Amino acid sequence: ILCAESCSADCTPAIPAPQQEAFRRLYEHWCENEFHCAHAVFHHLQDAIPVSEGLLNGSSGFMGGTLFTGMTCSALTAGVMALGLRLGQIETSHLRVLHMVGLMAVRGDAFADDVNAFNGAMNLGNRLAQEFTAEFGSTQCRAITQCDFSTTEGVQRYIDDGGAVRCRAMAQSVAFRVRSMIQPVDAAESVQGVHSKTA
Repeated sequence: ILCAESCSADCTPAIPAPQQEAFRRLYEHWCENEFHCAHAVFHHLQDAIPVSEGLLNGSSGFMGGTLFTGMTCSALTAGVMALGLRLGQIETSHLRVLHMVGLMAVRGDAFADDVNAFNGAMNLGNRLAQEFTAEFGSTQCRAITQCDFSTTEGVQRYIDDGGAVRCRAMAQSVAFRVRSMIQPVDAAESVQGVHSKTA
């Protein structure tokens, strides 16, 4: 039945031709400028987080507000990913999870860093988004660039206005902020390592 439905389905492309052309032109422009929203952040952080081919392949769709939709800035998305890669943890203690749920029930601070293993990275990701908004006015690509990437006119405006230069600066700013969030943790771990060796 599935085969019959697939064979009889309308094979019209999911993305209309004018939109495909806009996406093609924007992607071509970024290739010419050797720019990729998410990858620019990871490359700035390659001495602080492991930047593997798998990470780059897995994040290849994070561009243009994630696949040209103009939604959450893909550089910001990469910054949150970098925080998770370096600091993220999954809570494995059932008691700590129950404690967190209990705090939620009584409207306590269930998201404090020390309540759960993943709270620290989550809170830093939220802080990164807040700082990004304060600097650029929004977390949304379309609001920041004032361009609609689904139209050739919007893409041309982005190109004419030097959008790639501004986006490169945003990616650098995100990487700088992520690095400043990672460094205190690295310093604390280094001190702990020294104490454990001397103990």
